[in-house]
Amino acid sequence: MITSLIIKLLVSAIVFYVLSKVFSSFEIKDFKTALLVAFIYGLLMAAGGLVALPLTAVVNFFDGLLSGIPLIGKLSNIGATTFIFLVNFITGSIMLWITDKLLKGFKMTSFLVGILVAFIISFINCFLYAQ
Repeated sequence: MITSLIIKLLVSAIVFYVLSKVFSSFEIKDFKTALLVAFIYGLLMAAGGLVALPLTAVVNFFDGLLSGIPLIGKLSNIGATTFIFLVNFITGSIMLWITDKLLKGFKMTSFLVGILVAFIISFINCFLYAQ
């Protein structure tokens, strides 16, 4: 479990660092700062996930109820997955903005780029956290 968390932290840090090189309004001083950004962002996302947990539980409950119905079950599964991705994306945008306010050596000069970075991170995390 610890190895898995370290790998996820390193992948997130690498993604943050690479994105800081791609977008001029998303600045990270060095890789050490990128590790710190990934760690703080991860903690904030965990806290945000606890807040969104009841909503996610309701969506998963109804998805489970509808999963036995042939066509509706497939559509509900797609809808539930999309909904959970959007919740993570919106939460991620907010948590990235908070991370920017908490850390020196990390600066977002455009919230729009922050939204784009949060989208990219959310997309990558879909694969990272898939079991």
